[in-house]
Amino acid sequence: MRFVALFALLSLAACDGTSADDTDTGAGTDTSSDTGSDTASDMAGPSWANDVQPVLNDFCGSCHGGTSCPSGVCWLEDYAVLTGAASATVCAGSTIAECIPVRILDGSMPRNGACPPGSPGCMTQDEFDTLQAWVDAGAPNN
Repeated sequence: MRFVALFALLSLAACDGTSADDTDTGAGTDTSSDTGSDTASDMAGPSWANDVQPVLNDFCGSCHGGTSCPSGVCWLEDYAVLTGAASATVCAGSTIAECIPVRILDGSMPRNGACPPGSPGCMTQDEFDTLQAWVDAGAPNN
């Protein structure tokens, strides 16, 4: 249900009130409040390197970071592993990237106890929403 709500919100945010038939003649003047200040990064969605990886390093790096991490599933430093098949039963048929938000929400990650977004010591709801938007966009390596 959360995915549907996020998708609907993102879809509405993408509308700017213009149509393909609008020209520079003034016909169909755009009355939206968009100031045109969106950057290419904002329009492309969350960036792995700038938006997602730093958050996951903070909250997942002690177990999933480095090249020989304690968990044995070292995906923070290896994008190919991150976009590879997840081994967790709850995420069968998904990539590790797709599985991360699922495991956070079901309380199975982090292993040291459930840490729902927005709780003290956990990622914020905005950080989680950025993670989910990146996953929904196909987990691009951007």
